[in-house]
This record gives sequence, C-alpha cells and structure tokens, in this order.
Amino acid sequence: MSEFIWKGNAEAIYEAAISATPRLFRHHTRSGLDHLLSERWGAGPITEMSIVITIIDNTPKLFLGRGIEAIKPHITDKRVLKYV
Repeated sequence: MSEFIWKGNAEAIYEAAISATPRLFRHHTRSGLDHLLSERWGAGPITEMSIVITIIDNTPKLFLGRGIEAIKPHITDKRVLKYV
C-alpha cells in the first residue's frame, strides 16, 4: 500500500473497499485505487470524502452497489453519507 496520510476513518473505508473485491482481483484493485488516490489527491491527506468520491467515480456501475454497501458502515463523516 502507498504511504497515505489518512484522516478520519478513510483507511477503514479503503480496506473495506479492497475486501469487497473478489480475492483474485484484490491486488489489481489495491494498486489501481492507490494510483487513483495519488493521481487525484496527491500528497495531501486522504479523507473519508476523498476516498468515497474516488470509489464512486471509478467503480464500474455494475459493482458500485456492492462496494457502497461494503464501505457504508465505516463512514463516520455525516457529510459523506449524502453521497452514498
């Protein structure tokens, strides 16, 4: 995993998103998500909002519902809940 600075419960959301992926594809999901987070948010802290936005914007629609259900219990920032 890349060295991100996590804020709030962002790291738990990240891990839940990876865990929701079938085991065979987790490595690709992790590296892809790391790349997307680095590309979009740079060296800044990764917040719950930034990880959720990244997941929503980049998850294929077919799998988005499953992903949202996996991360929703980990969201503690009430502002983020309106996006899921």
